[in-house]
Amino acid sequence: MADSKTAFPPWLSRVATLRGVFFVFLFYGLVHGGVTLIPGATLALDDVKLNVLTQSWQAGYLRENPPLFEWLLMLTQTMVGPTLFSFVAVKYALMTVTGIFAFLIGRMVFGDQRWAVLGALGLVLLYQIGWNYHQAFTHSLALIATVMVFWWALLRLLREPTILQYTTLGFSIGLGMIAKYSFAGAVAAAVIAMMTEREYRSTILSPRILIAITVAGLVMTPHMVWLSATNPAVASDTIGRLRGEEAAYLVRLAQGVPAVIWAFVSFYLPFALIAGVLFGRLASGSKLGRLGRLLRNASLVGMAGVFLAVIALGVPSLQERYLIAFLFPAYFWVLLLLKESEPSSRQVGLYAASVAIVAIAIVSVRLVQTATPGKPFCSSCRQWIPYEAVADELRRVGFETGTLVGYTDHTAGNLRRLFPKARVISSHLPGYTPPGGALSEPCYFIWSPSLAQPPSETLLARFDPSTTRMVTGEWRHFARKKGWRKTHWSIAQINHDPDLVRALCKPEFAGNSIGQEEKSRIKSEL
Repeated sequence: MADSKTAFPPWLSRVATLRGVFFVFLFYGLVHGGVTLIPGATLALDDVKLNVLTQSWQAGYLRENPPLFEWLLMLTQTMVGPTLFSFVAVKYALMTVTGIFAFLIGRMVFGDQRWAVLGALGLVLLYQIGWNYHQAFTHSLALIATVMVFWWALLRLLREPTILQYTTLGFSIGLGMIAKYSFAGAVAAAVIAMMTEREYRSTILSPRILIAITVAGLVMTPHMVWLSATNPAVASDTIGRLRGEEAAYLVRLAQGVPAVIWAFVSFYLPFALIAGVLFGRLASGSKLGRLGRLLRNASLVGMAGVFLAVIALGVPSLQERYLIAFLFPAYFWVLLLLKESEPSSRQVGLYAASVAIVAIAIVSVRLVQTATPGKPFCSSCRQWIPYEAVADELRRVGFETGTLVGYTDHTAGNLRRLFPKARVISSHLPGYTPPGGALSEPCYFIWSPSLAQPPSETLLARFDPSTTRMVTGEWRHFARKKGWRKTHWSIAQINHDPDLVRALCKPEFAGNSIGQEEKSRIKSEL
């Protein structure tokens, strides 16, 4: 451990090891995972969509995102099933990976394990990690972890440019590119920053870089082949989504410039605010050293690239999570400037205490938010929806295997959780159909007017009333009377109409396929 003029809190020094960081993040994940599981096993948010998609191994699933998160999820589900626990396990395993590699990066950047652990634990002060990580992230979780792995591999390469390190760098790049496409921004910013440092230029221009490129290509190839076959216009589609509705360029620009500035600022909150109040000043840039300059230059290049893209494309809005790949280096850059300013023991102690207080506060707020369905904490509160009522009715009529068609992703994702042996389809995911199925197997269509607008009356008229059942589920609440809130579903068996089965249940061995005209009509009716 490098010498330091700053005294650290004893508890922080005790966890300033790789093992200590692992157990802290493991414990942190267990606590947040437990909070997530309080309402029960119901899936919500993006989890429901992914629970439908992970019924088959594929080189790609959604055009918006590569498949690393789905693969990790499927691997976990082979052990624990398509449950909420599988999502929790993947999410907090990735958080532990993030913390470990943040610590390893810190050891190289700061030269002091105590500052390294302070940097790793201090990630909780970044809004996207401390709070938003627990709310809605899926693919962004894999992005956060792979960005950390990439920077660790890059710094290792700069310290020791061996064949092994070039191979490791290539693997980290390939892994990041199948985590989220915006990962390319982290690579581009790092490469440009390396070219500005004479000492590092030879490393990136060495013929051995072909090893890294080859390894990255091998990791990426299966998904890229899938992508080129299923969505060759992914770049133009992405640009179109970023632009949003086609307003005039100047109108979009007037919205986009303030949005990107706020995204830069808010990404570092409350870290920047707490650090500014407690430390008051930063060391001069002359104390950065080569690694510090690399982090600074990569940060500035990334921010400039995002800003120029917003101006060039006229992007009207930009969420902070889209910038994760670009903005992490600045966190370590600022921490390095704080370290080199030689803060007092009191300042470091207060900062460490702030990290602990914020972490506890986040858990406390999540606990209250998660444990109390209904206003003022949430309105839809979909993690509390009692799907067990649907499962009980389906089992009552003898269903265990066959095809279940959920009208919405939320219904479909939870049906798969309840019937892991069934084949589950979401009417709102037309691009994915699970393998298997036959015209002769049971098929049920399930929808809820409590959750979304029902299908059209024309389609509903094709269901057989004698086999359509109404189900009501009652919500739980520790402080309210039974029946305080209810959700209603309709369950229709549609085997009486083979054309309807072909269109909605999409059996793989359906014999003569339904006509295109009938498919289009039923799709419009949905």
